[in-house]
Amino acid sequence: MFDHRLPPPSKPYRLYAATGLLVLVGLFVAGRYWNAAFSATKKAQSPLSIKQPVAIPQLTILVFKSEKRMEVWSGSGSNVSMIRDYPVLAASGTSGPKLVEGDRQVPEGIYRIVEMNPNSRFHRSCKLNYPNEFDKKMAELDGRIKLGGDICIHGKNCSIGCVAIGDPAIEDLFALIQHIGPENVKVIIAPNDLRTHIPVKNPHLKIIWLKDLYNSIGHELSSFQKPVS
Repeated sequence: MFDHRLPPPSKPYRLYAATGLLVLVGLFVAGRYWNAAFSATKKAQSPLSIKQPVAIPQLTILVFKSEKRMEVWSGSGSNVSMIRDYPVLAASGTSGPKLVEGDRQVPEGIYRIVEMNPNSRFHRSCKLNYPNEFDKKMAELDGRIKLGGDICIHGKNCSIGCVAIGDPAIEDLFALIQHIGPENVKVIIAPNDLRTHIPVKNPHLKIIWLKDLYNSIGHELSSFQKPVS
C-alpha cells in the first residue's frame, strides 16, 4: 500500500534548521543591543545632558582714599552690582602709592587677598598682596628697596598704612569674603574716585610711572558704574 506520509527529516536537515534558528536569535539579540547602545550614545552627546560650567562668584572691593569710602561689587564683566558700601574710618597718609617701608602710605593699585586673620589685634583683617608685581617692578626701576608689607583691610578706627573700616563692617566683609573665597576677590585702591574725577595730585611726588598706574586703575574702575538716579 502506498504511504502518503512524508518521510522523517534526515539528520543533516535537522542540524541546518537548528543552526538557522540560532542565527536568527543571535541577530535579534545583537540588534536590540546595538539599538540600546546607539540610544545611550546619542543621549550622552545631547546638549541637554552636557553639564554646564558653574559660574564662580566674583567680588571686587573698591577703596577711595580721598572720599574715605569703600564699595563692594558682585559679578564680573558687564554683569556687576554693588552690594555693600562702607565708610573708611581711617587710612593713613595722603594721595599717592606706597613707596617704602614706614612711609605710612596706603598702597594704590590692584591687589588680591592672601591671608584672612579672624584673631587680628584689629579685630579681623584681610591681608593684601602688597607689594604686587607692579610695585616690585617700579621699585626696581626707581632703585627703591624695603617696600614694606603687612597691608590689610581691618577693623578698628586707626591705620598705619592700612584701611580701617570698623569692627561691625569688617565682620560683615570678612564673612562675605570667606563665603566667596578670598581667591575670588579683587581689591582696587585708588587715590580718589577716578570714575568721576581726575586723580588727586600730590605735589611732593615726582614719579614718572604714576600716570600709567592711574590709567590702569581708572580702566579697572570703569566696569563699576552706579546707575544714574
